Amino acid sequence: MNFHLVGAVLAGSVLGSLGAQVATVGGVSPDYLDLPQAVAAVAPGSILIVRPGKYTGFTTGKPLRIHLDFPAVGGSIAPASGAAYAITISGMPAGGTFSLTGDGAEVKAGALGAIRIANTAGRVVVEGVTVAAGAAAAIDVQNAGPVLLHDCDLAGTPGVLVQTATVVANDLRVSSPGGNALVAYHGTLDVAGGRFSGRDLPALSLVDSGIRLAGDGGTPIKVSSTSPIPVPAFTAVNSQVQWDPTRFVLVPANGAAAFQGGGTTTVIAEDPPLLTARGGAPGANGWIRFSGNGALPGAVLFGPFAAPTFTGLSGLYLDLAQASIVFGGIVDPAGLSVSFQMPTATALLGDVSCLQGAVLPPSGQFVLSGPVPLVTL
Repeated sequence: MNFHLVGAVLAGSVLGSLGAQVATVGGVSPDYLDLPQAVAAVAPGSILIVRPGKYTGFTTGKPLRIHLDFPAVGGSIAPASGAAYAITISGMPAGGTFSLTGDGAEVKAGALGAIRIANTAGRVVVEGVTVAAGAAAAIDVQNAGPVLLHDCDLAGTPGVLVQTATVVANDLRVSSPGGNALVAYHGTLDVAGGRFSGRDLPALSLVDSGIRLAGDGGTPIKVSSTSPIPVPAFTAVNSQVQWDPTRFVLVPANGAAAFQGGGTTTVIAEDPPLLTARGGAPGANGWIRFSGNGALPGAVLFGPFAAPTFTGLSGLYLDLAQASIVFGGIVDPAGLSVSFQMPTATALLGDVSCLQGAVLPPSGQFVLSGPVPLVTL
């Protein structure tokens, strides 16, 4: 399928989102000078375009689309005085979607962390942000889901904390200066690609959780240590792990086992395909890449981001009744790649849709990739 047809499919699937209120924060002739005032004033479903500059964080339960239109060198969001987190998304009802997207924009940490997503039934997407939280958590997700974390650089202690939540992590670069890169308690996770680095504690640590991992053969999960104590790269206690460990570069510390399971942990062999994508500004080029370890027939679907339907740990995150196939072919290590023009309607800024791939192995049972948000930036 050529990129013109892909773009037409994407545009046709999102035309219903036209008409949202758009406001600017900062820059020349802004509608609002800072984020707290803007978030409080705009209606649910509004779009906030944040120009380069330094801004104060906020707390909200509204479904909003916030785009930080700058890289890390162009500005940041810092916590309000005395705030535990810079950004808190809490109490958003089911059916709503909140998106925070950036071009590498920095979110600074408060006493406990940088971004907190809690007690939220709606859908949350965080894409393209940079966090260096030091001894605090970069992203803290509690009693929430589904939460899609995409294409972010996250450093904290831990980098990502998941408690009683459903989280998708796609192409994250996560590290900790003194702990786990990612730790989950009672969580359901779908992790694809990226890299995870812990220090003195396992890079990935699960308790009473389920995780599905997709790697590309060189995806690193590693730990470094300041002491001679053996530290595994990945631990799981009373959990379910669905992966092919040969698709990862596992680096434990001081002679420890690369993976250590405890309690009732079970391991299921699976090698999910990898889907990566990136949106862009209206009219700009976006791209999608779908790859796998074998050579299997497959396709990429596009549709509204929906609450997941699970078969085991594999979840379908888009609404099949409104989904379209955007391209297909043989999925192998070289991958299927396509570029396309993003829809040109400026009212779609911040609009969140979902891509998900599927391959058909000889068993005749489809294997899904993890979902990837496609956001109009």
